[in-house]
Amino acid sequence: MLEFDGLHKSFGDNRVLDGVGFTVAPGSMFGFCGSNGAGKTTTLVSRQEDLAGVITPITVVLVAGFFVAIQSAGAPTGTLATVTSYIPGLSPLVMPVRLAAGGASWWEGLIAVVVMLAAIALVVRLGGRIYAGALLRTSGRTKVREALRAERV
Repeated sequence: MLEFDGLHKSFGDNRVLDGVGFTVAPGSMFGFCGSNGAGKTTTLVSRQEDLAGVITPITVVLVAGFFVAIQSAGAPTGTLATVTSYIPGLSPLVMPVRLAAGGASWWEGLIAVVVMLAAIALVVRLGGRIYAGALLRTSGRTKVREALRAERV
């Protein structure tokens, strides 16, 4: 179980988190919803400088998917479009282009959705395990292997 209580964070005079607390039960998923500036990202990183390291991997995947989707519009039955329309992270951008252009059947879109949902569940579980394994470590930088092997509290 992961439990937080009374989180506070300020940037200068601007308090972005004030007494935030939540509990995440084992095996469950948790997410944040809110407007810009509500403090969603602040709960994940302690400094603004760390933010780029958190969002860069997903940004790279989305930009790559965008370019592949543009390419797929010209050749929706091509090898690049067909293969990438099933790869999690790229499929939400490429498969709709293939479906709209008539380069894929409805059942192919369904397969892409199922694969993407399975990948989301796996990444959330893996990310939660790494986060929980690294959360209580204060001895400098924690390697991913160490976080995965860490004993659960």
